[in-house]
Amino acid sequence: MSLTIDTDVVVAAMRSPTGASVPLLTLLLEGKGTWLLSVAMALEYESICMLADHRLAAGASEGDVRNLLNSIFGIIVPVEVHYQWRPQLSDASDEMV
Repeated sequence: MSLTIDTDVVVAAMRSPTGASVPLLTLLLEGKGTWLLSVAMALEYESICMLADHRLAAGASEGDVRNLLNSIFGIIVPVEVHYQWRPQLSDASDEMV
């Protein structure tokens, strides 16, 4: 199983440790699937997860979030995206997914 996880799933797991996103991230972090991630998505993970609103809602320090991101970045399989056409989605930030 190879997956790309949108940033909102990672944020949901941070903010709600008993929520539905946590088992998915846990499976991937345990190596029971392949987590595909582009550089653009990695940068988005970092910028969004480090926002104070998300950290405070999760009761996490910057170091806690950095540790989570380092765990994710340590197991991902990097992908290089080649495209010249982008769909015109209502949320332009989702076009990279």
